[in-house]
Amino acid sequence: MTPARRHGTLTGLRLAAVPSVAIMAVAVVGLAGSGCGGDSKEGLSPVSAPATLCRAKAPGKALPSGFPRDLPLPPGLIVVQTDARSGQRIVIEGVTERPFRETLRSLQRQLPAAGYRLEKGEVEPRDAESNFTGRRFTGRWGIRVVPGCTGRTSVSFVVQPASG
Repeated sequence: MTPARRHGTLTGLRLAAVPSVAIMAVAVVGLAGSGCGGDSKEGLSPVSAPATLCRAKAPGKALPSGFPRDLPLPPGLIVVQTDARSGQRIVIEGVTERPFRETLRSLQRQLPAAGYRLEKGEVEPRDAESNFTGRRFTGRWGIRVVPGCTGRTSVSFVVQPASG
């Protein structure tokens, strides 16, 4: 496996490198291998199985109450799961019919343009994630190539109101 490039570039794609503030501890779970795993109590829950993401159709589920409406989501995102967690955290999981690199570029451009600062991110060949802050919210997004689904990318967000 190619080593990750933290806060830098991967084939010309830039992920913001801003010193972190203690926003929240979240774990992003990838789809590599089994398609799920991790501790669903502390961050992004296990992402839906690849077969579910391959079959997902628009319009998908509605965004839950409290999710920031001004937070840019990747174009064509089909929300397949939402969850409310402790600490006013809201998790959404979905899939887009856009390739991984296009989805990554979208998040890296659209969030800062909407007033969200990307922090503490990592880009690898098949997955990427970043914390973000702004507009009264903190959070984390994670994206993954969906195994066996050409051109689909899984997308997860966890957000909560910023303290102070």
